[in-house]
Amino acid sequence: MGVRGLTTFISNNDGYMEGYELHDTFVIIDGNSLKCQLFILYGVKECIAFGGDYDRYAHHVKEFFQMLSKCNVKCVVIFDGGMEEKKVKTILKRFNDKIAEIEQVTPASSSTPVVFPILLGKVFREVLSEIGVPMVQCDFEADQEIAALGLKYNCPIISNDSDFFISGVQYIPIPTIEQKIYVSKYASNQFFMPCKIFRIENLLNRHPGLNISLLPLLSALSGNDYMDVSLFRKFYLQLDIGDRYPACLRVARVIEWLSRVGRLDSALHKVLNTVEKSSQRLVLGKIEETIKSYNCKTLTVESYLPPISPCSSSSKLHNETTNQMLGNPQNISQVKSNAGSKLPNWLLDRSRKCLINSTVIDILTLQTCIPPPQIEDRSLKPCDEVGIPLIRALIKIIHGDHNVKVNYWARKHKHNSIENYPLEPLNSIDLPKLKNIPGQSLESRRNTLLGLLFVPADFPIHIFPEEWKLYLCTIFYWIKITITPLISGAHVKSLILCLIALNIIDSKLGFVRDMSQFLKSYGAKLNRPTISPAKPHAALKDLLSDVDVNDCIVCFDSLFKYHKLNENLKSQASLFSFPIIHAFAQFQCCLRYAMMINSILIFPFEQCIVHKLYSGTFIFNVCTALSAHRNDEELVHKLLSKSPKLLQVFKTLVSCLPSPSSSIAVPSKRSRRRRSGSENEKIDEWF
Repeated sequence: MGVRGLTTFISNNDGYMEGYELHDTFVIIDGNSLKCQLFILYGVKECIAFGGDYDRYAHHVKEFFQMLSKCNVKCVVIFDGGMEEKKVKTILKRFNDKIAEIEQVTPASSSTPVVFPILLGKVFREVLSEIGVPMVQCDFEADQEIAALGLKYNCPIISNDSDFFISGVQYIPIPTIEQKIYVSKYASNQFFMPCKIFRIENLLNRHPGLNISLLPLLSALSGNDYMDVSLFRKFYLQLDIGDRYPACLRVARVIEWLSRVGRLDSALHKVLNTVEKSSQRLVLGKIEETIKSYNCKTLTVESYLPPISPCSSSSKLHNETTNQMLGNPQNISQVKSNAGSKLPNWLLDRSRKCLINSTVIDILTLQTCIPPPQIEDRSLKPCDEVGIPLIRALIKIIHGDHNVKVNYWARKHKHNSIENYPLEPLNSIDLPKLKNIPGQSLESRRNTLLGLLFVPADFPIHIFPEEWKLYLCTIFYWIKITITPLISGAHVKSLILCLIALNIIDSKLGFVRDMSQFLKSYGAKLNRPTISPAKPHAALKDLLSDVDVNDCIVCFDSLFKYHKLNENLKSQASLFSFPIIHAFAQFQCCLRYAMMINSILIFPFEQCIVHKLYSGTFIFNVCTALSAHRNDEELVHKLLSKSPKLLQVFKTLVSCLPSPSSSIAVPSKRSRRRRSGSENEKIDEWF
């Protein structure tokens, strides 16, 4: 939610924050906040335009948690779940604002706005799972439960949300953490990360008369996601605060005033006296809603966490704060739908274990779907539109026979604003109900997903490694469903080359994105490679098992330049192709919804590990090079020919996928052409 101006107020005043050595402790991490802050910290701004360098991002996430581990910092990561209805308006406003910003994003931009890649959260969780960091997903917003657990176990919270300044917890803002390890002067085997920590007593001691029960009112009066400061214009005039008063100074004045008043009931009475009588009930309701948001009534995820040991003995103030802010929370789920649908216990359990995307909860509880904005070509239809058949399938599976419409929000065509497209369930095919899914066979669940992805019966899915199957099936869907821009062989081959680079080569060589590091580790073998030929007529799995380090070294050398930003893009804006960006944004949308359906069908296919499959900069560079080449097969041969085995892997994968030129392109709902043929008519019904 956030309290406007509070972070700046705290940062600008000495004494509120203390220097802190982060080591040998347990911390609770706000997952939604950290995933974004690490992207802002490590994301190469010039590469934001390419839709997500997930390989590079995953590497930095691992580095951060490895530093925590070396400092003996144990942690759990807690994520937000579904949206709360009262916050939908704010989320839509931010979505609309971001759509307007996206047009400015190019590699040549001097001040590129931050646009978070659509699969960022998925990749963040992939890394946590890979390195064994415990994580849970709340049913709805996580702030209350994070604060409640921090109070209960007296351990620091790591986040970048100003709400934690007034929640009574020990709070470490992420921007204050140095991304570097130091050795303690007291012991050579003790390491720490310098940061700053906020403790509520530092604020209360500086302002006699101020107590913790008044702090939620500070949030309401300063403006937050639920309240506009314009509601309190007359109140602020009494404090000599005008409309253009800086938010941080507004916070300072309100804190001084609250310190003088001293009691919550008196403060509320004085505030409401400045509001028009006709609006007092509305304003009081909003204030009470804000105050309520700082008191945790449900602890739905505590039982999913590993044992947590309290960090230290509790002070009297800490005990008072815990009793006041925490109360007696209950482990009760509130995930229910106004349409009468209910999230089964098995799915709720998997959601809390971070196995289900929170969009599933939004579709159930609010009948709303708000996709994250992406870099795309504004002259074309919204990139997310290709996922509409899959969204409608999700609606049908989630709501069953209930006749519901889901409010799906997307960018208006050729506009910098959003609009609502009501979507109905996909009733044209048989889909399982949520309650029946656990009882279905693996084959039945697989066939359901294959049918939704338009994968034909003769597609040789059995020859691929388990972790590739869903990804390749999604490529199939993307080729079939996309009409503009036209998907070409260059698009498909770029995805396959990226799969080889990240999933095969990186798995053998490790994450290497610096040529000097590569030459230091593998230069000797590069100069004298020992490459064995591919066995004639070898099966794909045999080819993959025969690929060794030498194969990967010689091909990494050829592919390395595609991992880097083409510097010419900074000086020659015309080289940046929005249609290429749009096509791969469409692919990411398809993959996102395919993975959602895979998860609620209890993973008939192994879930994609996105950071081992997709890197936006690499894919854009390769696609641009292939598109510009007279004979793209000749270029691919040049890149992979030093390893006959990897070249054969590439040829096998491409040969199994449909040729884009002969694929069935499905137009969007508003630009549909009249078509013939039973398959085309069937697909048309899905939009």
